Amino acid sequence: KSRVLTIFDLLVQESDAVILDLSSGAVLHRLDTGAGAVTSLAFDAEGERLLAGYADGRLMLFDPESGAPLPIEVDGLPEAGELLAAFALGGTRIVTAMNDRFDIWDAENGAHLHGETLPDTDFSDLAIAPDGTWAVTGAHEGHALSWDVETGTLRATLRREGSQVTSLDIEPGTGAVLIADVFGAVQRYEPEFDALIPMVGSSPAAAGF
Repeated sequence: KSRVLTIFDLLVQESDAVILDLSSGAVLHRLDTGAGAVTSLAFDAEGERLLAGYADGRLMLFDPESGAPLPIEVDGLPEAGELLAAFALGGTRIVTAMNDRFDIWDAENGAHLHGETLPDTDFSDLAIAPDGTWAVTGAHEGHALSWDVETGTLRATLRREGSQVTSLDIEPGTGAVLIADVFGAVQRYEPEFDALIPMVGSSPAAAGF
């Protein structure tokens, strides 16, 4: 099960998504994604399912071993918008952020469990904590928020303003969050002190642990 996580990676080009063997760089599978640009890709905790979100609001599920699509149906997913999606809580939940909506779904039956609408918000990135219990969203408006996955409620505001958030990453153990924006600013949120610490960046910025 860990093999998928250690040797597979994904490359997204326009509407094209492929699974690569990291040891050789060979293309193992080309995913049948249909039309529309891929906006997010995420494995489940066991590396047995691959979740894909699309710029037109679609959500698809794939088998990483074969590249074949798997059945998935979620109840009441918005019909239009750039969809960000990831697994959480050991693969039992699907977290989505689209336009001004943050939602939690049951990964097995697609039932909608929790949802919040944030006026004047357009989500731009989504990250899940390594333990799967909380998530962080970034927005075009510059703010970054943390959410409880079990209840779907807002935990804290990590960044209140700034330029569009382009990438987020959460450090295992400490829960520190790296926040990068479109103009190259990179900040590290330290939960112990509820503080943002500036770091060096370059435009356009992406950051990760």
